[in-house]
Amino acid sequence: MANSLALENAINETRNVLQPLFSKPKLTTKLLTKPPFRFIHDIISATIKSTDFPNGYFTPDEMDSSNFKDSKTVKISFLNKFIHLVNVANGFALDVNSTKIVAGLEPLHTNILLVKFGRTAQDNKIDRESLIRHCLNGLGIEEFWEKKVGSKTIVNASVSKNDHEATAENETNHEVDQNRESDHRPLSTKIDACNKDLTQTKLMISRLVAKPKCSDKLLSKPPFRFIHDLIMAIGHEAHFDLGRIFSEDEMESSNVKEKQAKLQFLEKLIKFLESELSMSINVKPIKIVSGQEPELTCYMLQIFTVLVTHKPSPRPSASADQEEGSSSKVPFHGRDESTAQLESQEMQKNGTPSESKVNEYHFSSKPTPTEISM
Repeated sequence: MANSLALENAINETRNVLQPLFSKPKLTTKLLTKPPFRFIHDIISATIKSTDFPNGYFTPDEMDSSNFKDSKTVKISFLNKFIHLVNVANGFALDVNSTKIVAGLEPLHTNILLVKFGRTAQDNKIDRESLIRHCLNGLGIEEFWEKKVGSKTIVNASVSKNDHEATAENETNHEVDQNRESDHRPLSTKIDACNKDLTQTKLMISRLVAKPKCSDKLLSKPPFRFIHDLIMAIGHEAHFDLGRIFSEDEMESSNVKEKQAKLQFLEKLIKFLESELSMSINVKPIKIVSGQEPELTCYMLQIFTVLVTHKPSPRPSASADQEEGSSSKVPFHGRDESTAQLESQEMQKNGTPSESKVNEYHFSSKPTPTEISM
């Protein structure tokens, strides 16, 4: 039942993202429930005609569906090429297998792949020529996003020269990071990739926390205690100071049993997310407590996970800025350097930040784990 609900949600998302781009092929439930290769090929062809992406990536022979009729190997090769493009464009490897797609298995993952492809095709921020050239040269995900963020030093879960000074806790964190996918995309890109999908929520959070377990049943109608435990676990694993949002009492689930206390907890969380991102997430605490609109609860959990686990790319050195003739500064999650300096001076002078800044989010000084991807 839970798996069928997840597939139903994924199929609806596929339709919402792709069907506006073309009239044929028609994205019917029957076809999306077990997508045949020819159907997927037609979707890619129609998307290219509509968006011009990824024009030039596939050869003329690969674009001719008649060349795939009798060869399973050729179909798998085409899908591997397609999957690689989507993975690189999104900054992380999707849980999808070309052999299983050809066999008509795991339609849920196939739909997630199609959704990612559709969103990429409509993303005008992506340097399409660079992306296609990168993939045709056989290069991987990290190389593309290292160039994207302008970093010369990012290495997946690597240890820098100064890491010999790290504590035993830091070393443990590095070991954990090595087992997680690195995601070098900008924060805004990752936030844009958040959606209401139950399966994406499950995959995103499960990569970070083991307990509470994100089952389809719980995510399809999340009880408050489950949400509370998830927020606490995500914050702990991300080394994020939850005290910036909640009181000590609120961080103990036994103290948040009454309806009003639950609403206050969720209001603080939503206010924090909206303030930090300067956007409305349109999630109502009363709906969450009542078990309504679970898809919006999933969206909120995705945004929280992305935000607290995001690790900004290293800023260029001052000399590098001068060489490039740039005096601009990269804002740090909505708080630019001048704001941070003013707050620091104020704290040194008065001992506490101004009243207007008391509830503003500050990142923990503790090391953060590798970011969570979509």
